[in-house]
Amino acid sequence: MWFGRYVFISIMSKNRYNFKAVRLHLTRQTNLSVKTAIVN
Repeated sequence: MWFGRYVFISIMSKNRYNFKAVRLHLTRQTNLSVKTAIVN
């Protein structure tokens, strides 16, 4: 429980560029999953 809170705080304390990078990474992963689902 505390570990998740620590990660959340560390993410929130970082600058916006890192947040955008994380969001972009999540978006790419989601798109990859969608493409895989379509192929299958």
